[in-house]
Amino acid sequence: MGSKHRERSFKLSHQKLAITHVSFQRKAIAGFVELSIQPSTSKLQSIGLNFHSTRITRARISIDDREADAACEFGTTLDCVVPLQSQKRNFEYFSSALKQGLGTVDPELGGRGELIIHIPHEFLPAIQERSPFKVRLDFDVDSDSSSGIHFVVPKGEGSFASRAAHMFTSCYGNSARLCFPCVDSVFELCTWTLQFTVDESMVVVSSGDLIETVLSESDKKKTYYYEMTIPTAAPHIGWAIGPFEIYPNPAFSEITHFCLPGLIGLLKDTIQFFKEAFGHIEDLLSTKFPYSSYKQVFIDQSYAEVQSYATLTLLSTYLLHSSRYIDQAIATRRVLAHTLTQQYFTCYIGWKSWNDWWLVSGISGYLYGLNIQKAFGTNEYRYWLKEEMDTLCRVEREHGLPPLHVSALASSNSLSRTPNPNTTLLRNFAALSIKAHLVMRLLEVQIGRDFLLQVFNKLLSLASAAAVQPFTANTWGRLLLSTQGFIKILSTVSGKDMQVFLEQWVFRSGCARLCGKFVFNRKRNIVELELKQDMPTGSKKFVGPLTVCIQELDGSFKHVIQVEETVSKHDITCHSKSRRNKKKKIPLQTGDEIDMDLSRTDTDSPVLWVRIDPEMHWLRQVEMEQPDFMWQLQMKYERDVVSQLDAVAALGRYPSEGAKTYLQDVIRDGRCYYRVRMEAVECLAKCLFEFPSGSYTLMTKLHNSLFGSHSFPTIVRLNDFSDFSAYFVQKAFPLALAKVRDAQKQTPQGVVDFLCQLILYNENRVNKFSDSSYLSSLIEALSLTVNPALAVQGARQTISSAAIASEVLRVQTVISEVVHYLNLDKLLPSYKQEITVSCLHALRRLQKYGHLPSDASIFRQYAREGLCDDVRMAAFYSLVDFAKDAKDESDLLWLLNFIRSTSEAGLKYRVLQALIDHPPFARKGENSKNTPAVVEKLWSIMTIGSEGDLRLRIAAMELYTVLYGKITPSCLPQGLGVVIDLSRQAITRKPSIELSRKTAEPPAQVPTTSSIPKPSPSLPPPPSSSQLKIPKKEPVVAAAAAAAVVTGLDIPASTPTKTKSHKHKHKKRKHAEAFGSEESKKKAIDSAAAAAAAAAAAASSSVVSQTLPPLENFPVGGGVDLSSPFPSKAIDSSIEKKKHKKAKHKEHKEHKHKKHKHHKKSDPDPV
Repeated sequence: MGSKHRERSFKLSHQKLAITHVSFQRKAIAGFVELSIQPSTSKLQSIGLNFHSTRITRARISIDDREADAACEFGTTLDCVVPLQSQKRNFEYFSSALKQGLGTVDPELGGRGELIIHIPHEFLPAIQERSPFKVRLDFDVDSDSSSGIHFVVPKGEGSFASRAAHMFTSCYGNSARLCFPCVDSVFELCTWTLQFTVDESMVVVSSGDLIETVLSESDKKKTYYYEMTIPTAAPHIGWAIGPFEIYPNPAFSEITHFCLPGLIGLLKDTIQFFKEAFGHIEDLLSTKFPYSSYKQVFIDQSYAEVQSYATLTLLSTYLLHSSRYIDQAIATRRVLAHTLTQQYFTCYIGWKSWNDWWLVSGISGYLYGLNIQKAFGTNEYRYWLKEEMDTLCRVEREHGLPPLHVSALASSNSLSRTPNPNTTLLRNFAALSIKAHLVMRLLEVQIGRDFLLQVFNKLLSLASAAAVQPFTANTWGRLLLSTQGFIKILSTVSGKDMQVFLEQWVFRSGCARLCGKFVFNRKRNIVELELKQDMPTGSKKFVGPLTVCIQELDGSFKHVIQVEETVSKHDITCHSKSRRNKKKKIPLQTGDEIDMDLSRTDTDSPVLWVRIDPEMHWLRQVEMEQPDFMWQLQMKYERDVVSQLDAVAALGRYPSEGAKTYLQDVIRDGRCYYRVRMEAVECLAKCLFEFPSGSYTLMTKLHNSLFGSHSFPTIVRLNDFSDFSAYFVQKAFPLALAKVRDAQKQTPQGVVDFLCQLILYNENRVNKFSDSSYLSSLIEALSLTVNPALAVQGARQTISSAAIASEVLRVQTVISEVVHYLNLDKLLPSYKQEITVSCLHALRRLQKYGHLPSDASIFRQYAREGLCDDVRMAAFYSLVDFAKDAKDESDLLWLLNFIRSTSEAGLKYRVLQALIDHPPFARKGENSKNTPAVVEKLWSIMTIGSEGDLRLRIAAMELYTVLYGKITPSCLPQGLGVVIDLSRQAITRKPSIELSRKTAEPPAQVPTTSSIPKPSPSLPPPPSSSQLKIPKKEPVVAAAAAAAVVTGLDIPASTPTKTKSHKHKHKKRKHAEAFGSEESKKKAIDSAAAAAAAAAAAASSSVVSQTLPPLENFPVGGGVDLSSPFPSKAIDSSIEKKKHKKAKHKEHKEHKHKKHKHHKKSDPDPV
């Protein structure tokens, strides 16, 4: 799929879309389209269009005043690219079939489409004269058969408007065919007329300008008429219908905001700063907003967080916030700014081919970055650039990316290389978008920001002039960008030849990886720098000028070196002489002169620190080697946030007393950027690993000095989050402190006590900002203090009574706090139920580490429909973790069944993405979860289960490659279905893939109730020292007793009575220990571990009953009730069944062994 595509035999000049009926009951729409077509050839006999559904009730063609019915023919949709009867489960086979299907239906590849309309014979003479004609198609679409339209209909009584029922369209790639018949291509532009007839209680928000609204009193219907006079592609046409509340922007009359009933207050707070972004983008581009109107609609259960259409943006309701929420306000402000830049370059100016997509993506991302710099400052902008560049280098290194633009000289199989939403993995698509805007910034470095903005202004001017022209064959070409056209304008405006630059970063893939080290030559007063380029996967050889910045005693000096080879050495002359014990202020790059503590530096060297490519002028990853005192000086005194972050990361690798001191200085310095201070807090926690137990008090004292009460520093002061920098640093402290461990890799009890004290004394009454996010971080930090239970660790080390008591107290404290806030958040919900999310993560951690019974039922309850999206996703993340740790495929099949059955497109994609990020099993090696049932379920999602959702199919394809690669899964018969049975000495052909007997059903509905349980019972007191006596003679019993104390089970300390066989085994073990037998030691350790695990499993249910209050009958969020998530009786019965089954198996094995022994004695010559 190169930059050119085959021209169709007709051109589309105008399209009318009329939605005449919207049924919230059936979740369906009905209407008609009317396409105005100009033939490009006299041999035109049929018209190919795109339409995912087959519900065309009537097709008519009209020329002038004549009209006639036309025959329709439906071809293969992309859901059926693989024959249903095919037994192949090879990814390469699927990719080949998908490529063939795309070539058949995708107009960008010359495909005719899914819908073929044959022109009646009586119209062929007029067609030969290339007379324009119109095609009218009556159609209907429902949400069950198409993922392009989404209905949100809350359960309850009353009208649909009173229940805030609404519907909207989705867009990913070319998805317009899922909503209405069209030419579904971003390259096919036309003008539009849109008409919607709905109930009078509903509001329609669509692409285009609202012309009029007509009310029909007879049937209480209302018709909205929109018009799009600017040529626009079908994928950029969208709409939303619902009982929206309307809020015109007070600063700009062309902007209107819409939200669901009851959210108008949040809407006003959310868009408070949008006017600043709107004005800033107009100032940057020196032009007005390209459209005469712009609408923002906030919807529930959105397909994606943001969906950009021409003049319209659909956003998730979860982006709304009040002025009390700091974290969400920052995130939403950035999202709204990015949607605005996409209106200029994505919707208004498109791209000629997917080879040119990087241009509009890069320009919109570049403008978004400039808005970040304007709104949040240069430090945040440079931090964002560093994060984006690190992400790009990581994806390039781990997976490899295609070039932004695949040249004509590339491989003919360019479909898999050219960025295309139908074939490119989502991870790669996002990384290419990052690379695109970083390349635009590199262009800014090459020609200057003013010249680059002039290029953008010229592109908009040419597009505006073309948009008002009447339709002809090539009138609207300026509205579509091409790489060659952009290069030509770039050279014209800047006067520079950029071909070499673009050849390196646009037409080729990879990032540079630079490793540098240096020594100072005192005699020659030079820095001898050695630069090495590593060339792993995803890396490329860098050739060109490179900036090296050296901070010396007399100031900061930049040097430009030329890099030609993979290993190069450079001599850089220093401007300063050695210190010679004279004290003076040292000038920095910013011009400030400061005093530095140089006591630990080399007195013969004027070099304080060295940086490579400090301004990030290239796409690269830099690793610099220099002494730790240089990193310390760089972190404390350098004014660039990227330099400071690099120094903090390096100090984490070189923990020392000096590093601790400098990290504390940075954390205390309120002038330092808050992100650097947060990273310093994390780094300080890492450094404490290298020091004796009790060093965590350094962090607690530092926290108290910053956030403690003035009268009593050990108690945290009342919350005051008016200083946002201090707020984020205060949030970072508990999470970093929770990761501190002592010499035995256990959490010190003092850390748990400190975190509990922060929770206890958290007071937010006088604070004008919400503390839900801060409290959520405290609960998450408390859960991070939990260590694996002794039974999970395997009881392979000697455990003291004090350690056991500390573990018991710590686990009981964590469980008590988690359950308390989980129940409290049901009665007094936090913003987006952030506290519940943290509690669910904590419960899963407690289960995983053996402190609670491993049961997925509670998370399946929280994953049900009706709860907050964040809560449901937290539950799904835990269920994905369950599937990863499970011994069979049942949990994985449950997740895949949910993806297959749910109608929430956004949620099913996020669950698939969670499985991709945390795959349930590795590709190599055997695994009990790698079964034909899993293969078949995932294959069905890839083929027929996506209902046309391109994003879902691509995510399923990515998961398939993660689990199985590009070959046939190992659990299936290899080859062409041939099975060789050695026991029967036969070769048979396998007729079909056998599914596993184990099946998993979608989550069942649990009956609800309005009753409220009794208050949580108090926790049992920790065991006293007399209860912690562990016998030392028998390691097996000692380990079991240790595990019993941790889990709350009472096991007698006395050893069991020794039978004759037991005495014989005891003597044998003593004999082995006397001679140091390693085998006997290993057996003893393994038996101890098994006994400890059995004891922990037997006690788990009793622990839960003592520590967890009953969760049944509690309303969760939105009035949804849950049943008890911890069935301790069922666990006990399952354990007893397993024990009985194990004993029966052992008895059968001994009987078989005796029988075999007797047979050998009676038959001395078995041959």
